[in-house]
Order: sequence, then structure tokens, then C-alpha cells
Amino acid sequence: MYNKPLAYFITFATYGTWLHGDSRKSVKVENHRATLIEPQEMCLRHEKRSMKHLVVTLNKSMRQIVCGAIAERCL
Repeated sequence: MYNKPLAYFITFATYGTWLHGDSRKSVKVENHRATLIEPQEMCLRHEKRSMKHLVVTLNKSMRQIVCGAIAERCL
């Protein structure tokens, strides 16, 4: 029997705002295994150089759209 969830915990980062090597640490997934990546300046520099687009940050309008979409989906 399917039970509806009591709550949702939704988190995400937009492109380029949380890279491997960042001081907040990150997770690398390979072959269905997750490993924690400690802060590494060289790794962070490499990740920044490898970016194919500019960092994406959400303005107020974009945040409202995302919030509305999440709320709609949760209903």
C-alpha cells in the first residue's frame, strides 16, 4: 500500500554555484558509489576552468517560478 509522504526535503544548486573542491565539500558518484570530496583548491580551479557556461543564479522572478512549480508538484 502506498502512503503519501508527510513532507518533502528539496534542495538543489544551480549550475556553477557548488563545484567539486569547494570549501563546503561535495559528493562524487561513480558506479553507484558516493564519495565525499574534501576542499581542494586545485580541483576547484579545474572545475571553474571546465565550465561551459556562466554561473547560474536565480533572480526574484525565477525563484518565484521555482517555488510555484515545487508547490504545484507537491500537491
